[in-house]
Amino acid sequence: MSIEGAIETALVKARNTLDKLSWFEVQEIRGHIGADGKVAEYQVVLKVSFELKD
Repeated sequence: MSIEGAIETALVKARNTLDKLSWFEVQEIRGHIGADGKVAEYQVVLKVSFELKD
């Protein structure tokens, strides 16, 4: 998975629980190195903005 894929996965999860998302900011990027020495997985920590209901 790419960094973009990790971001999209996080945003899908956020959209499942929050309404009216308007922006995001990547706070941290991490990854897992596989046994072959290549990047096996990317992980991101995001801040997201959303609108509260009255």
